Amino acid sequence: MLMFLIKVQICFKERKWIWDPGLYPRLSLILWKVLNDALPIAARVSAFTKFGCYFCECELEDSLHLFKECAFAKAIWFAVLFLVAVVLMHYNSMLDFVEALLSSLSGDLRKEVIIYIGCVIQAIWKWRNMVRIKGCNVDVKSVITEAATAFLEFSDCRVEDLSQAIPEDSDDQAVQSESANHIMFTDASWKEGCFKLDVGAASCPLEAETQALLLALEFSVQNSWTRIHFLSDYRVLVKALEQHSPPPDWRFLNVSLSVLDLMNVISDFRFCFVHRDSNSVADGLAKRARLSSQESGVFQGEEIPPVIPSYFSLV
Repeated sequence: MLMFLIKVQICFKERKWIWDPGLYPRLSLILWKVLNDALPIAARVSAFTKFGCYFCECELEDSLHLFKECAFAKAIWFAVLFLVAVVLMHYNSMLDFVEALLSSLSGDLRKEVIIYIGCVIQAIWKWRNMVRIKGCNVDVKSVITEAATAFLEFSDCRVEDLSQAIPEDSDDQAVQSESANHIMFTDASWKEGCFKLDVGAASCPLEAETQALLLALEFSVQNSWTRIHFLSDYRVLVKALEQHSPPPDWRFLNVSLSVLDLMNVISDFRFCFVHRDSNSVADGLAKRARLSSQESGVFQGEEIPPVIPSYFSLV
C-alpha cells in the first residue's frame, strides 16, 4: 500500500466556501483535492513513474498546469460560460487562482462561480483520465459541452430551491388528501443508463420511473401503510398500473412484475398522474441524488475521505 500524507493548505475561508451545504459533495470533493494538490498527477507520483501532460505533451504535469496553464485548459475556461481569460491571470498555485476568482464575489454569485469552477475541473480531470487510462481521443469541444451541461444541470437543482418548490393548485388529475392517509410523490433522475434515488442501472427512463415507484411501494409495505396515493409524472406508467398491467417494455419485466406483486399486498391505493411542474420537489430530489453521487468521479489511485480531513490520504 502506498500512502501520501498531504497537509491541508487552504484556510478557513476557502474551506467554508468549498464545503458550503448548498454545494454538491461531488464538486466539493474534487475542489478539495485540487486545492490541496491531492490528485495523483505526474508531479505527485514522480518518484514512482514519469509522464507528462496528456493534452499538450508538456514534460511537466502538475495541478496548476493541468487545470489552468495547459493550452487545452485555457480554451475550456474561455469557452464555457463565464469566459475566464486565464491567459491574463498569473498565479503560483490553483489555490491562489481560485481565491482570486472568488474573493470579490459573495452570496449566490460566488456559489454559482464555485459550481462553475468545479464543473470545469471535473470535466478536465475526467477526460485526462479517459486519455491516460483508456486511451480515448478527446477534443476541446467535447469537454466544453460536458462542462457547460454539468454546470446547467447543477445550477438547475439548488438545495435552497427545493424548499420553495411546493406547487400551487394545478389542473392535474385530482388528488383528494382526505381520501388518503399517505400521498407519495415519486420520480427518478435518469442519464446515460444510470438512475438514482437508489443506485442502479436502467435501460430507459420508463424503467427508472418504475424503479422509483417500486421503492415507494416497498417503503409502504415495510411501514404497513394503507390508503395511499402514488403520484408520478410518467403518464404511460400510471395508465398501465391503473389497469394492473406491466408497463409496455419487456426489458425490465422483472421490475414490473415486482411492482404488480406489491400492489396485491397493499390495500386501498391509487396511482395518479401529476404534471412535472407539480412534481418539482420529487424531481429536484431525484436529480440532486444522482448529481451528488461520488461514484462517477473517482479513478484508480484516489480516495474519498469519510470526513472533511485535516490531512488528506491517497491510497
